[in-house]
Amino acid sequence: IGPKPRKILQLLRLLQIKNGIFVTTTKSTLQMLCLIEPYVIYGRSDLYFRHTTSVLELNYKGGYGKVAKQRVPLDNNAVIEASLGKYDILSVEDLVQEIYTVGPNFKQVCSNFLWLFKLSNLNDGWRRRKFKHSTSSAVNRVTGSEGTGMKI
Repeated sequence: IGPKPRKILQLLRLLQIKNGIFVTTTKSTLQMLCLIEPYVIYGRSDLYFRHTTSVLELNYKGGYGKVAKQRVPLDNNAVIEASLGKYDILSVEDLVQEIYTVGPNFKQVCSNFLWLFKLSNLNDGWRRRKFKHSTSSAVNRVTGSEGTGMKI
């Protein structure tokens, strides 16, 4: 890994393999994600379980908080109320709502209170996907409209 991507990974606190964090989508964050794209997987969070691990499931099963610089599991609401009560976050549901809606106290919750998530292996592993590309026209990824483009 080059020095610039390594520094970005340090800024995002991604120092180990299979760690996860929540970040806001800003212009600078997107530029950083583009530079470390070969080394990370990222996407939009989901409140309820569909095809990916949800915010709710991450906090209930693997959520840990920083209390006096110690890693404390978020198994009851007393831990959250003691640490984040001044921000009107009193339960796990309030914590999940703050993360999902990117509320006004998102930085205090995600950067200062939440510990990194330890992610597990995929159930079916990393399988190779084969895409068949169309040779006649290209589709714009942003708008989804067809247009003439480079032939693949």
